Amino acid sequence: MGIATRSEDLDLSRQTEGFAIQVEDLRKSYGNLVAVDGISFDVKDREIFGLLGPNGAGKTTTVEILEGLRQADGGRAIVAGINVLKEPQKVKGLIGVQLQASAFFDFLNLAELLEMFASFYGRQVDARALLRRVGLEEKANSRVKTLSGGQKQRFSISTALVNEPRVLFLDEPTTGLDPQARRNLWELAQSIREDGRTIVLTTHYMDEAETLCDRAAIMDRGKVIALDAPATLVQNLLAKGFRRRTAEREANLEDVFLDLTGSLSVRNPLAMLTMTAFKMYLRNRQVIFFNLFFPVMIVVIFGLINGNGNVAVNIGVVDQAHNPVSQLVISRLSQIKAVKLHTGTLGSERAALERGDRDAVVVLPATLGQGPLALPAYYNSGKPQESSAALGLMNAFVDQASFQYAHMQPAFTLNAQPVNSRNLSYIDFLVPGVIAMSIMQTGLFSVAFSFVAFKQQGILRRLMATPMKVSDFLLSRIVTYLMMSIVQMAILIVLGLLLYHLHFVGNVVYLVIVGFVGAAIFMAIGFSISGFARDEGAVAAIANLISFPMMFLSGVFFTLSNEPSWLQPITKLLPLTFLADALRGISLNGDTLWAVRFDLVGLAIWLAVTLFLAMRLFRWEVV
Repeated sequence: MGIATRSEDLDLSRQTEGFAIQVEDLRKSYGNLVAVDGISFDVKDREIFGLLGPNGAGKTTTVEILEGLRQADGGRAIVAGINVLKEPQKVKGLIGVQLQASAFFDFLNLAELLEMFASFYGRQVDARALLRRVGLEEKANSRVKTLSGGQKQRFSISTALVNEPRVLFLDEPTTGLDPQARRNLWELAQSIREDGRTIVLTTHYMDEAETLCDRAAIMDRGKVIALDAPATLVQNLLAKGFRRRTAEREANLEDVFLDLTGSLSVRNPLAMLTMTAFKMYLRNRQVIFFNLFFPVMIVVIFGLINGNGNVAVNIGVVDQAHNPVSQLVISRLSQIKAVKLHTGTLGSERAALERGDRDAVVVLPATLGQGPLALPAYYNSGKPQESSAALGLMNAFVDQASFQYAHMQPAFTLNAQPVNSRNLSYIDFLVPGVIAMSIMQTGLFSVAFSFVAFKQQGILRRLMATPMKVSDFLLSRIVTYLMMSIVQMAILIVLGLLLYHLHFVGNVVYLVIVGFVGAAIFMAIGFSISGFARDEGAVAAIANLISFPMMFLSGVFFTLSNEPSWLQPITKLLPLTFLADALRGISLNGDTLWAVRFDLVGLAIWLAVTLFLAMRLFRWEVV
């Protein structure tokens, strides 16, 4: 197979010798609209070839097919010796593309952008030398948004030259530029041709085509209606009897303007994309605030508000009597507003006390009501303030209940015993929840907003005109967001340890693994949103609709037990709930991955579902 392929390449090379481009019977339709209607033409090596025509003539579609950006319906197109219809990705390594509306990443300077583009071709580039070639060396450390219109177009051409292309496509390079900038670009194009390169130029300026082009093809309604040297096309027109109504002047206003104003004097692609993604992330202040400082503010504010613990005390009751007396005790105890009452077995309530979820536990023995009795009680020795309040309430209550039951004191008393616990506070509960929330926010909002912005600005379209692998680009963004998730975890945990003595006994590796799974889920949701959202306003609406319910219902700020009983089975199935519970189990209980396996199963199911949706919905262009 390999020998046959090389033989075919050699045959194709011989057939196209002397020509940079050969097009035969090229066709492309969009539904009932015929954009390219069986056109044929050749472009010779080292010539500037113009493709002219009114809007809608088919120029852009033709060029996009030759660039490997769009698939033809039929015909043949050979570019730089490559059959572009069969190997569109391969041809991208041999051509350079300057789009009419090229867009670039905001937070990289010109030198960094050139190095990034060079990595797509497996090359190293002297960025300053290339910028010097287009008259922009002094702008090497500037960002694209600071450039003038002419400078932006010259820089766009420099990105198309990083691979020393055999064929350079210039798509209306001087549109909107002043005469001086236009003439400078003309000089640049001519010097590029002198280097031995072929240029395909599309333009609406006939003087530009007449000055630059060796030959030009004129298209209309999808067909090539004329093709020859500009001078020959003009002579053919004159031969038909055409005459201008005014005589040609030796100079015009453009010449006056120019006279008065003068003229202007390999890294790995994946590693480069990842590095540039990190740079853009760190240079974007809004993203830094939203993804890093906002979660920190939440922890600090809630930590201050809840610094003294909850107002209500958590008391557990173990009813071993199950008689009218025990029912009276539980009934009256539940009526005290300062008490949050829990009932259960001795084992479950002791376990809750040891976890720090109870301030005190009282046992109502089976002999309750049969005579004077000391009620066993256990309190949290690690939370003296809450335990004292709980025991004080219980003693006062027991005295009152005892008098009401026996009309004397004491029918039963409280025998309090300390129990060692981990002294968990609200901040211990909050930090893992905020980590889960920040992972959701980073994956969901950062992915969706950035990709929709890239599509709207034309950045993805420009990147797709290079041999860059789609997998490298996506993987670089994923790696960046995963790394930032680790940074978020570290910042929040260190903050909790320093300011609030966070109780953290978990395995960091387990925490990172669970965080990565959670981040992958929300990134997949972000990719799905960016696939069908047309603009950033739509992204905000959809992302908030998804994230806000989970933020408040998935146990980030409060336990699920505070929710209505009918709602709890639903919220337990949310991906943020699985993520927050798993992070809490690892952080606070020291759980292993096996111990949180049920949460991991839930996350795995959500990961499969969201990846399926992302693959079905994600698009590279705005539809």
